[in-house]
Amino acid sequence: MIKTIITAGVLFILPTLAISQQVQQKPVLCDQTVNVLPFLDKTYKEQPHWIGKSSKDSEGWFVVMLNEETKTWTLVQYNREVACILGDGKDFRVPEKSAKKADL
Repeated sequence: MIKTIITAGVLFILPTLAISQQVQQKPVLCDQTVNVLPFLDKTYKEQPHWIGKSSKDSEGWFVVMLNEETKTWTLVQYNREVACILGDGKDFRVPEKSAKKADL
């Protein structure tokens, strides 16, 4: 009986692991770095609110641009030459800090 339960569990888990490891591709909009951040400021009034250096030097930096009034946001990856918009949206919120866990 135990062997049947373990076998059933393995057969259920393995396809789930395979699915979770699929690679997804999506289009990314890139331009010269000197153009992208000023464009987001001028067009959407978004300002940098978080900047982080990638753990891989070749990947440069990431910045989250926000407009607190309109609640729009843009995630940009950039280096000295090229900046790419990885994602954008609206209705952002900052989770409340808690000692137990983030309010996601």
